[in-house]
Amino acid sequence: MRWKLFLTVFVNLALLLFPYNIIGCAGGDDPYDFFTSFFDARLGNRTDLKPFYYTYNFLYDREEPKNQWASTAKDWIAYSDVEASLKEAEDLTGNYPLPILQQIYKTAEGNSVKLPDSVTRNRIVDQLVKNKDLEALGYLIYLRKIEPFVQLNDAWDLPPRDSVKMASWVKNGTSLFNVAKKDFFRQRYAYQLLRLNHYNRDYNAAVYWYDKEAATPVSPAVHELSESLRAGARYRQGNRAQAAYYFCQAFANNSLKKVSNYYGYHVYSNDVPMAMILGYCKTDKERANVLATISMGTPSFELRTLERISRLAPGDPMLDMLAVREINKLEDRYFSPTLAPGSPYFAYNFMYSEEKDTATKKDVTETAAWMEWMTRSEEVKNPALYATGAAYLHYMARDYTAARAWLKVAKDKGLNGALADQWKLTELLITVNEQQNIDKNFEEKILPSIQWLEKKAQSDKQKGIDGSDGNWVKFYRNFFNSIIAPRYALQKEKHKSMLAIGTAENITMEADNGYYSYALNEVRKNLTGDETLSLQKLMSDKNANALEKYLVAHARFSLNDIHDMIGTAYLRENKLDQSLTWFNKVSPQYYKEDPYAVYLAANPFADLILDTHAPTKQDTVKYTKPEFAKKMISLQKQFNEQTDPTRKARIAYELAKGYYHMTYWGNSWLLVSYEWSGSEVEPEAKNIQPWQKNYYEALLAQQWYQKAYELTPDKELKAKALFMVAKCQEKTQEVTKVFSELKKDYSTTRFFKEAVNTCSDLKAFVSGKTKIPGLQARYLP
Repeated sequence: MRWKLFLTVFVNLALLLFPYNIIGCAGGDDPYDFFTSFFDARLGNRTDLKPFYYTYNFLYDREEPKNQWASTAKDWIAYSDVEASLKEAEDLTGNYPLPILQQIYKTAEGNSVKLPDSVTRNRIVDQLVKNKDLEALGYLIYLRKIEPFVQLNDAWDLPPRDSVKMASWVKNGTSLFNVAKKDFFRQRYAYQLLRLNHYNRDYNAAVYWYDKEAATPVSPAVHELSESLRAGARYRQGNRAQAAYYFCQAFANNSLKKVSNYYGYHVYSNDVPMAMILGYCKTDKERANVLATISMGTPSFELRTLERISRLAPGDPMLDMLAVREINKLEDRYFSPTLAPGSPYFAYNFMYSEEKDTATKKDVTETAAWMEWMTRSEEVKNPALYATGAAYLHYMARDYTAARAWLKVAKDKGLNGALADQWKLTELLITVNEQQNIDKNFEEKILPSIQWLEKKAQSDKQKGIDGSDGNWVKFYRNFFNSIIAPRYALQKEKHKSMLAIGTAENITMEADNGYYSYALNEVRKNLTGDETLSLQKLMSDKNANALEKYLVAHARFSLNDIHDMIGTAYLRENKLDQSLTWFNKVSPQYYKEDPYAVYLAANPFADLILDTHAPTKQDTVKYTKPEFAKKMISLQKQFNEQTDPTRKARIAYELAKGYYHMTYWGNSWLLVSYEWSGSEVEPEAKNIQPWQKNYYEALLAQQWYQKAYELTPDKELKAKALFMVAKCQEKTQEVTKVFSELKKDYSTTRFFKEAVNTCSDLKAFVSGKTKIPGLQARYLP
């Protein structure tokens, strides 16, 4: 009877479907969601700084914020002076193969060539042909021919290198540069020659062509790309400090190659002493660029660097992003750890370790003081951002008077758009935390703000990194989970706390029957009977106030879940009548959905020798929870009324099967437990609840199998009942005595012969291979 072996096949599936901690996060791990935050990382974002939000895994998003192909293609729209689409420009500059470009060239020369309709409809092509612009078309043909030698498929993989062919194309390109009539093409030829020489490892020539390109800066996009290559060439020449200087300037000043330029510094030159890099700087702005670039990638606190940048270039637009990053760092290292004790985190708060910087209240207030200084600076273009940041930091430090004062300053400076929303959220957080108790009057007062917050969250769905939910979804979740829920818990209103947690997770979860709700899991595990009844009463109360009704409507679990839970609690205690009363309050449809439709599909009165969760031939009927409770009540009644021992024994055996299958070992464990896994086989006594003693040890089942054994005169039923007594006893003790009796008195029964051939432990005992069948105790009582 190696029950453990028969169950292990189901362990992995059960672990996946019934995890112990079901924490709500949509779309998998979000690298920007590992601490509790209420300050939007996007507030400091120039659109080209998106990858540089503060996160534990810096530059998780390595995609360049601005498409360089689109930027250079737009130049061709301006050059042709026609109202063309970006797609038409991109087709011409990158999508048309060489033969098509050559056909367009011939057409411009006056030859009769049949072009595809899609090409003739291209308005830039049409204009170039009409103007007989052979210089433009010749450049595009040259570009397509050298593409294999200069086109990077991956930012870190150089294109194939054929020195002889590349040198030939350099010679050809130099001739074309020399005869080019327009600076538009002279700049582009110089850029292509810079690329060819760079990837051919002739870095001196690459720098030479950078100088040539820089002399004809018609296209800012091409010039920005050239600057990035110059920085790389200087690194390849061995001048790492100057390379770092160039990378930092390109990162700070340019919109293209933002990620590449940052990595150029971070990967190639991050160990170069800062003083050497700063030595190349000619102006305070250039020094500020170096400091800002370095600070943009550090997870450590950078207040002193920010102070230095703000003295060098107080109006530097990168300071906005750096300021927001600093607030987010303080949320991670100071705010999140100081939230109310016991507040469950939905964020992936796994970064707390000895290696991580810690923050103090002093760090918060000093950062707030710098933000106040920035607010007062006349050169700062967005003072309201810094005033709002100062207010939020004072809120974090629990100085609500100062927080309100700086909110007023922010409002006076002028608010609009996203910053106005951040101001409103900060004001809501201050209002809630100023309140001693969340009473019914206060609940009514803050409901409109909560509804506004929900609207913001719904509009921010799937607008974050890589299609994940945006920050307002997290703010809504965090507000209920980390602010409202702990406050209710401290007020001894745990039932409302559970509703708040259910509301928090509901914003990030797809709709289902709520079975996998983290909040509901907490209710099932940690609420007392009185607390559960308070929750049930509130969820049923038609006279609840508006916020209470909001929480009930928005929580991820329903009244059906609570009624089921109360009924289950009574079933665990073997209070069958009370359990049926509550089960009957549950909608019948509830038990037709998953997980019940799948994991309560077995017959809980099946007569099985081996424990299994797999379907069997006896699963011709299945029971919902109320149907099971009703059947057990009926069997109890029949047993009490029956006087015939034979019939009474049969009824007792049926009851025993029902009690057995609602244990951990049975096929219908879902009747009393909401999760199952193989790791439960050996729980410690201190970690189990009273009902779990029967759940793991099958005590009630053993009692009823024993009654059936004692009452029945039928030898076959005696054999079966005694065998099942042994199965139950095996959970806590050895079963040698029972096996000996079974072998001695019932070896001639049909059941015994079937059991010996089915149960390996019994077979080993009968054959004499072992004298101590069965497993040892599952836990220490």
